[in-house]
Amino acid sequence: MNPLYIYIYKGLKIANELKDLNLICRAKIELSIFYFSQLNYKKSIELLKHCLKKYDRDIGSGYKAYIHTILGLCYTSLKDFEKATLHAKESYVLYLSIQDKKGAGESLNNLALIQMHQSNWEKALSVLKESYHILLTVGEDRQIRPVTEKIATCYFYLDNLDSSQFYNEITMSIAIKNGSKLSISNTYRNKSIIFEKKGDTQSALKWLKEHITMKDSVFNLEKNLAINNLTYKYDVVLLKKENKIQSSKYQLLFLYVGIFILLIITFFIRKQAKLKQNKLIKEKENSLLQERIKSVQKITELKDLELKELTKQIINKNILASSFKMSNMELSQQKHIDLISCKLVTTEDWIGFNNKFKALYPEFIFKLRNIQVKITQTDKTHLMLAKMGLKTKEIASTLGVSDDSVRTQKYRLNKKLKGITDFENILK
Repeated sequence: MNPLYIYIYKGLKIANELKDLNLICRAKIELSIFYFSQLNYKKSIELLKHCLKKYDRDIGSGYKAYIHTILGLCYTSLKDFEKATLHAKESYVLYLSIQDKKGAGESLNNLALIQMHQSNWEKALSVLKESYHILLTVGEDRQIRPVTEKIATCYFYLDNLDSSQFYNEITMSIAIKNGSKLSISNTYRNKSIIFEKKGDTQSALKWLKEHITMKDSVFNLEKNLAINNLTYKYDVVLLKKENKIQSSKYQLLFLYVGIFILLIITFFIRKQAKLKQNKLIKEKENSLLQERIKSVQKITELKDLELKELTKQIINKNILASSFKMSNMELSQQKHIDLISCKLVTTEDWIGFNNKFKALYPEFIFKLRNIQVKITQTDKTHLMLAKMGLKTKEIASTLGVSDDSVRTQKYRLNKKLKGITDFENILK
C-alpha cells in the first residue's frame, strides 16, 4: 500500500477523533488529490462531491473553491469539458469573493486549459492573459511560468510566432531564475519549433541541440537522483534488516536471561518448599518423639509405683513377721527362722518383685550381669533394693535382717568389687 495513502488515512482518522470538521474536510480533499494522482478520477470526484454535500455549511469559501478546482481538473481529464468549465468558473467566483488573487489566477489557468483541450485558442488566450495580469500583481513566478508557457502555445497555434517567441522568452527567464532545468529544456524545444516554423533551420537546429543537451543533463540528474534514492532505500532496508536481526538477538538474549532467572527462582522456590517440608516432618517426628517419651515416662512412673507398692507390701509383711516373732518367743530359734523366711518374702513375692524391677531398670540388670566378679543372689538383692533408693534400715526391714547385717553385706560387696568399681558406682 502507498505510504502517502496510509499517512493521509491516519490524518483523517485523527481528524474524526478530534471531531474537527475543517480538518476532516482537508484530509478528505488530500485523499481525493491522491486518487487524482493515481488516475482514479471517479473516486476523487465521488469523495469531493461528498465533501461539498456534507460540509457545505461548515467549511469556508476557500475550501469550497479548492474542491471546485480539483473537480474541474478531474472532469477535464475525463474530457467532460462542460462540467469541467462549470467547476472552474465556480472556483474562480469563490476565490474572487474572498479576494484570493492567487487562487483566482490558477482557476483562470485551469479554465484556459479546458479551452485549449478543445482547440479554442483565442478564448484560451483571452483567459490566460487575464490570469497573467492577476498573477503579476501577486508576484508568484511559480504560477506565472505555466501561464506564459500556455500563452506562447496559443500564439503559436494562432500563427503569431513573434508573440509566441516573446512569451516563450519570458517563460525561459522565469525557469532560469527558478533553476528548473526541465522547464528550461522545454523552452529550448519550443524555441526550436518556432524557428523551424519561421524557416530558420539553423537557429532551430541550434536550440534543438541545446534542448537535447539540457534534456540529457536533466535525465542524468534524474538518473543519479534515482540511483541515489535506490541506494538510500537499499541502505535503509539493509539497516532495518540489521536492526531487526540485532533486535532479534537482544530479544533472544533477554529470553535466555529470563529463562535463566525463572529457573533460579524455581530452584529457590523448590528448595524453600523442600526445607519447609523437611521442617514440618522434623517437627512432626519431634512431636511423636515427645509423645513417646511422655508415654514411656508415664509407664515408668506406673511401674515404679507398682514396684514401690510391692516393696511396701514386703516391708509390711516383714513387720507382721517381726510382730509374730515377738509374740511366739517360746518356739525354737530354728522354727522361728523358718517361719520368718516363709512369711517374710515368699517366692511369689520375690518373683513378682524381680520381674517388675527388670522391666523398670533393664539397664541396671544388664550392668549386674556384666560385672567381672561373681556376685551372689543376696548381693544382687541388696543392690536392687539400694537402686530403688532404700536406706540401710529400710533394706534391713525389707529383708528381715538387722541393720548390721546389711552393712556387713555392703562391706563384703565392696571388698569383692575392689579394683573394679564400688557399691555407689554400680547404683549410678
